[in-house]
Amino acid sequence: MANYSSPAEVRARTGIRPEDLGYLTEAELDSFLTGLLEQVSDLMNRLMRRDWLAELAAGTVAEIPAGLHGVAADLAAASVREALATRQSPVVRIDDFAVRTVGTSLITPDVRERLRLYAAGGGVGSYELGLPDVAGASWSTDVGSL
Repeated sequence: MANYSSPAEVRARTGIRPEDLGYLTEAELDSFLTGLLEQVSDLMNRLMRRDWLAELAAGTVAEIPAGLHGVAADLAAASVREALATRQSPVVRIDDFAVRTVGTSLITPDVRERLRLYAAGGGVGSYELGLPDVAGASWSTDVGSL
């Protein structure tokens, strides 16, 4: 499966090394990051209700917008940072008494907004449909006619 970003982009955003996640070689880390990017790309397709990669392969679009590459790399980098944080400790100590778990919210409102720009039927030119007020309508049905 093709992805919206590359392991090199994720590495550039995180500075991750193979030993940080318990891998021995660069190839093992790249394999992990490629799998992570496949998951991120699938998630993005589902949220956008559009598969830019398939459209590129079919020739219906000439290129994938650069913004999508950035969103994919950011999501994968956030996943890597979360993995590193939970690997070190599943909780974050704020002071001597307050402890909280590491956050796991990958799809933030910012990510949703960024993906909306590339969604099927969405984007900057999307419109909302306003329906007329139906407050006076009668919704009762004659059961005998059914």
